[in-house]
Amino acid sequence: MTQNNIENVKFEEAKMLVQELNSIATFNENISLVVSVGLDSEEEFTSISAASGNRESLLTLYSNFTESLINILMQEHNCECNLLAIVDSAAKGAKIGYNNFKINEKEQTNENN
Repeated sequence: MTQNNIENVKFEEAKMLVQELNSIATFNENISLVVSVGLDSEEEFTSISAASGNRESLLTLYSNFTESLINILMQEHNCECNLLAIVDSAAKGAKIGYNNFKINEKEQTNENN
């Protein structure tokens, strides 16, 4: 087996593990879970994720994805100040988007009533 094939097999095994962990967390309210697994190759970056639990867990997952994506996109310019600024902007954007969603959803509900 080539190194690339071995990595793909391991990634598939990791995907199955993430699915199993997510099932456990989904049906047990005392378990919070945030999982992210990525496979980075020359052609593409593939990732899988799972999140269960409270809002903070989901926001942590979002923050980790954002940071990983920034690291990939800014490999040549990844000084810490740039990364922190972009993560901060992404978090603010997510909050604004969520608030807009709540407003739109409330307006839609009012129209339906």
